[in-house]
Amino acid sequence: MRKIYLVLAFLAVSTALLAQQKKSTASAKKAPASSAKSTAKKSSASASYSSHPSWGIGLRLGTLTGLTVKKYFTKSALEFNLGTMYNYGYNYDNRFNKNNYKYIGYGSYRALGLQAHYMGQKAIKGASGLDWYYGGGVQFRFDRTTYTYDFKSYYGPGKNDYVWVRTTDRPVFVDFGLDGIIGLEYKFKKAPLSVFADANLYIELSHDPGWVNMQGGLGIRYNF
Repeated sequence: MRKIYLVLAFLAVSTALLAQQKKSTASAKKAPASSAKSTAKKSSASASYSSHPSWGIGLRLGTLTGLTVKKYFTKSALEFNLGTMYNYGYNYDNRFNKNNYKYIGYGSYRALGLQAHYMGQKAIKGASGLDWYYGGGVQFRFDRTTYTYDFKSYYGPGKNDYVWVRTTDRPVFVDFGLDGIIGLEYKFKKAPLSVFADANLYIELSHDPGWVNMQGGLGIRYNF
């Protein structure tokens, strides 16, 4: 699964680089010869990349590990994260109906997670290139769990005419909740890159209403 996200991120960054290169080539063709001096000045100034990019795409590591996409506005931003998530803090025992069964145990897999956040973003005075952001959004998790248990298999009419049979189930739980996020982002002046780190408070509404989990992550994006 992680390899898929790496390939997607590589393709997205490559596409953005090609688009930027084509745009630069087209602009160079339109520039008249008489403006060579002004063009040179603009080229020199462009060495410092914009502190207000339009889009950012990259990878994040943490509670959610995978692809991250960010749309920048003047003083706000939209963020979308897709990847695998750790299942720490969950009590899957409580999700199993033990009535009439002999519960043995469970095994859980990394969940597939999707986050969508709307955030305010502000520059930190005295720290060039450094912003802080805050906001909220929604989170979806798709958990696959394997339960092992014994059940009664009757072979006769009597209430004791049964044997215990062991089996497994693999249900998929769809969890939904709200996020509250705060973080820092640094944009490099001489490269179209930014790095970030954030903390996220998740409150589940479904499957376990009221369950609270602290999450976090860090990552890097290519900005264009």
